[in-house]
Amino acid sequence: MDEGKNTVRESSGSKLNLYTKPFRTPANVPAFERTLIDHDRTLFLKFFTGFPPISMEEIQYYFTRRFGNCIESLDLPGRNERDSELGIITFSTSQFRYELMGQSEEVMLFICSKPVHFMRSRSLDGNNNQNK
Repeated sequence: MDEGKNTVRESSGSKLNLYTKPFRTPANVPAFERTLIDHDRTLFLKFFTGFPPISMEEIQYYFTRRFGNCIESLDLPGRNERDSELGIITFSTSQFRYELMGQSEEVMLFICSKPVHFMRSRSLDGNNNQNK
């Protein structure tokens, strides 16, 4: 039985290290800053394996040709090194996202004959801002 000490009985099956010290971030490491996402202008992209990788330039060309200069940011982590399956696109205004998605939660487009699945961005509480 625990008598006020931080001990774990062997029968509990726990593998916790009782001598571990709490993690402290060094003073010279900047604090993590969460980037706020404007859910009215942001979409998530999912790429399908089995197709040739789609480049950032191909995506930018598709939207520029269709809507003009509408992309504020496009993030495809790892697209240059390996095939990434995910990406994030933020449009300059919510109008472009609405024109692309309408009332749909998800759409699939073919960009340069490659399927790309677009999904609405949602806040962590599950609300979806829909400014049109």
